[in-house]
Amino acid sequence: MIFPQLERAPEAVKYALKSFERPVEALALAETLQKAAASEDALKIAEAGLDLAGDDEGEMDGSVVPLAHWLRDYADGIGRTEVALHAAKVAFQASLSLEDFQAVQPWAGDAWHAIRKDLLAHLARAPDAHDRIRIYLSEGLIDQAVRTVGDQFAYGAHDETLMCLATAAHGSHPEWVIRLAMHQAISILDANQAGYYPLAAQWLEKAALSHEVLGREDDWMACLDDLIDRHRRKYKLRPLLEALRGR
Repeated sequence: MIFPQLERAPEAVKYALKSFERPVEALALAETLQKAAASEDALKIAEAGLDLAGDDEGEMDGSVVPLAHWLRDYADGIGRTEVALHAAKVAFQASLSLEDFQAVQPWAGDAWHAIRKDLLAHLARAPDAHDRIRIYLSEGLIDQAVRTVGDQFAYGAHDETLMCLATAAHGSHPEWVIRLAMHQAISILDANQAGYYPLAAQWLEKAALSHEVLGREDDWMACLDDLIDRHRRKYKLRPLLEALRGR
């Protein structure tokens, strides 16, 4: 990026603070100032850039993350922990990713408990967050993760995060896991997706474990017998179902 009539760092900073409208512009200048060993000016521009909005909400969220990552790492490298912490929080608030959530803690120190609470509150308010369940799982917040999914099982049966949630929740939310696991398994079996039969068996195993938690082993065996009977002609599936009897 070319900065017109900016031959010295003070001029560049003055121009940028008055004229820049997007985080990507601030990032380009901050990187230039960093190479010129103008550390304080680079920090000033980058910090100001965190507050810049893009042309629309989607662009704003997408463009501020690289700047926040750069500032986080650069500030940490020169011992500016408070700046690094602020940038790390901005990165998470924009990306809502598990990686950015976990990246905040190293700079939070003793304040992590309060900051974690604020970050989770921000996550809960977000209308859309692709890593929401992964973050809740990483923090042991099983109830929040279960409530996020609810009973609208629109997730694919191959979703690894959902499988991890079923594993974590079968002891505390066995009824819900049974509904989830049976829905996921039946969606594969009824669609005759032979390549996914082993996955269906994994989901049925989650259902079996949850029945066991509830002390309803007889109900599970009746359910399994019904599945075996209904799908007895599927030679690739039947051995997988019969193997579940050993559970």
